[in-house]
Amino acid sequence: MPHLHDSPTAILSTLTTATGAGDWYRIHPKMGPLSLQAIFTGSSVGYLGTAGVKLEVSNDGINPNTSAVGTMTFTTVATPVADGITLDAGWQYIRANITALTSSTLSVGLNSLGVIASGRFRS
Repeated sequence: MPHLHDSPTAILSTLTTATGAGDWYRIHPKMGPLSLQAIFTGSSVGYLGTAGVKLEVSNDGINPNTSAVGTMTFTTVATPVADGITLDAGWQYIRANITALTSSTLSVGLNSLGVIASGRFRS
């Protein structure tokens, strides 16, 4: 299981047409507040796509909490769009879960949806 202690860290970086949860990342116990940014980019000119991502946390790295700590929804026309949250809680693990990913283009194209986490150690 990867650790979230180097900053910034991509906790989800993918070119995909699929939905689903990414890997769990262990949050270092001395990590301070985290800033998490999701960036969604369409594949080509004339592209219209939507995406949804949930940021899930857990203390066992197996079972995500029912309530996500953050939910972001995007619509784009080939220009990158971004959204973010901050998290200052003592969770042990975090992951990104792609809940929706659609495209209205006629050709098959790949979407880019990434989530980056950044934080500093507490003194």
